[in-house]
Amino acid sequence: PIYPWFTALVNGFTPYVEPSTYPQNQLITINSGSNYFVNIAQAQKLLLIAAYMFLAGVVARSGAPLLGPLFFIIYWQREYQTSYGSYILAECVTESLILILIAVFLLCVQTPRKKYLYFLAIISALIFLTRPAGAYVGAIFAAGICFLTFKCFKKYWLPSLFSIGL
Repeated sequence: PIYPWFTALVNGFTPYVEPSTYPQNQLITINSGSNYFVNIAQAQKLLLIAAYMFLAGVVARSGAPLLGPLFFIIYWQREYQTSYGSYILAECVTESLILILIAVFLLCVQTPRKKYLYFLAIISALIFLTRPAGAYVGAIFAAGICFLTFKCFKKYWLPSLFSIGL
């Protein structure tokens, strides 16, 4: 249900109305209903760029300040980013959420805090609700729980159980 909510939010909860006619041998104008899908494609790309930048910022915090921008440049140069980001599919939103999940996991490793467990749980659930095939990210969530629980069992066992409940 997350992707339909995302598309509805992007378009201000206005329903899509199929144009009655399309001009033949001409480009479809913005007023013909295609603006609905253009908004979604642009929002997907912006979300993906924001997720890349967030992850790059977390990576840069790890001690090598140039590593974050370098990561962003190299990762963004993958060729399919510009092609499949224009499709109206859940993959782009799912990838954005996965990148955010990885960034939160790295934050959890860098500076352990209880709130990161909750963020890991919520983002993992959002990924599953966006695209059920993304259930494998539960391994990252489990790694975060294991890391914090082994780091200090007394401090993190109850938040770990609560985050599993989330």
